[in-house]
Amino acid sequence: MNPATSSTDSLALEIQLALDRLHKDEWALTKVRETYSNSLSPAEAFESVVKVAELALLQTDQYAFLTCCWLVRDLAKRSDTAQAPSGLGSILTKLALTAKQFDVSGELKPIYTWYRLPLASLSSQS
Repeated sequence: MNPATSSTDSLALEIQLALDRLHKDEWALTKVRETYSNSLSPAEAFESVVKVAELALLQTDQYAFLTCCWLVRDLAKRSDTAQAPSGLGSILTKLALTAKQFDVSGELKPIYTWYRLPLASLSSQS
């Protein structure tokens, strides 16, 4: 996978392949997340935040969902700006509902904190 030029489709495929490898390599998803995040420039990371958040919404496996959420957090930090990308607020509202279903709402807190978004909007979904 070449993260700098990967689309979210190839990231989705990498996540699925990593899920399939978890029984052999418990770090498979972590490796995908770190490889993708660490290979992007700050501008590329900023551009990827919303796409990866949208990818999180497609996940039916809790660990895959969390991996995408953690990747959003990593990309936010890598982008080196507290400016939230356009459209992120509405995606986070949907993510909060999914996180509640998986009973992992607290995992979104670092994203809200990074972008200085009101935690009350996260709490209202919990």
